[in-house]
Amino acid sequence: MNIKQLQLYVKQQLTPFISLEEINSVVNWLIEYRTGCNQVYVNLNPFQEIAKNIEDLLQEDIKKLQNNYPIQYIVGEVEFLNCQIAVNENVLIPRQETEQLVDWMMQENSRTHPNYILDICTGSGCIAIALAKKYPDSQVSAIDISSSALQLAKQNAVNNHVHVDFVCQDILQWPKWSGRQKYGLIVSNPPYVLNMEKEQMSPRVLDYEPHVALFVEDKKPLLFYEQILQFAQDHLLPKGQLFFEINENFGGEMIDLLKYYGYQSIVLKQDLNGKNRFIKGIKR
Repeated sequence: MNIKQLQLYVKQQLTPFISLEEINSVVNWLIEYRTGCNQVYVNLNPFQEIAKNIEDLLQEDIKKLQNNYPIQYIVGEVEFLNCQIAVNENVLIPRQETEQLVDWMMQENSRTHPNYILDICTGSGCIAIALAKKYPDSQVSAIDISSSALQLAKQNAVNNHVHVDFVCQDILQWPKWSGRQKYGLIVSNPPYVLNMEKEQMSPRVLDYEPHVALFVEDKKPLLFYEQILQFAQDHLLPKGQLFFEINENFGGEMIDLLKYYGYQSIVLKQDLNGKNRFIKGIKR
């Protein structure tokens, strides 16, 4: 089978399972991953024969994709603000929305760089690593409850040639921590999807991405934000910045919560889909 035939075959096999909006990018991404041939090369060399072992690997990939397995986990990495971030089933796949959050943070800190930055619920480390790359003179720390996630995050930092202090800690148990480090910027993309929202989610997310990083109890939708704000009472410097990615349905509640804790200059920002997705506050 030549490369063009293979491309058409993969697309035919996946079309019933992947949306029309995604199919071309998924097929091209998969073909490039397995053959090393990007779309330009395919167009210029459509009749190049493909080795049998590559065809066999693609057959395995097709079966996984037909069962909603994320292509990002097959390929094993994604690009996040010019950083290459390795991913597996121990971490959430970085989203475009989170890129938007970090880009907003960078815009807000284009002239002054915070000396000490903390990323809470870091997962793959994408936020912390992008910030460490942008602000090489800042001390960036990151925490997560999952040791498996942190193992991958540490490797991601090495691969992107930045230093981040990764620590395995549960933000919900922060009163038991030792140390009194204070930060100029705290950011978090914590679990914020309600259990009742599971039925609205794609099997691609629900069946494979780590639930501990996704879901929060229906009765305590703001649990992580409340704990982080309490933590920030002692660990965020005056005039320090707090950035959150949030559940779109709780924008008003998040504004009220930040006001309750005395934050000023509160901004609720929409994502590219027009949903209330990010919030920022400055500590008095």
